[in-house]
Amino acid sequence: MVVDEVVCAQFDQRKLPFELTDHEIHTMLQFMRDDFYVRKFGSKEAAYLGSSDLRKFLANSFSDRVLMKNDRRLIILSAHDTTITMMLSALSLA
Repeated sequence: MVVDEVVCAQFDQRKLPFELTDHEIHTMLQFMRDDFYVRKFGSKEAAYLGSSDLRKFLANSFSDRVLMKNDRRLIILSAHDTTITMMLSALSLA
């Protein structure tokens, strides 16, 4: 998908063979997000529900640290981009 390639190129700070305006980039990102929700999950609400295990893990980790139940200062997680998208959506960041 061209949109995905543009986003990856921007993230990796690679020069594209063409120029894009901020509005075009915003439109592409909005399409990518909305298209992803509809095709993959049917709705943003479904994506929210799909991220519940990750959200629960993060909430418990933060809570345990605040309550001094553990002394972990760093948690490293690895996830597929679809999981990250669901998580960002649940946090209203996507």
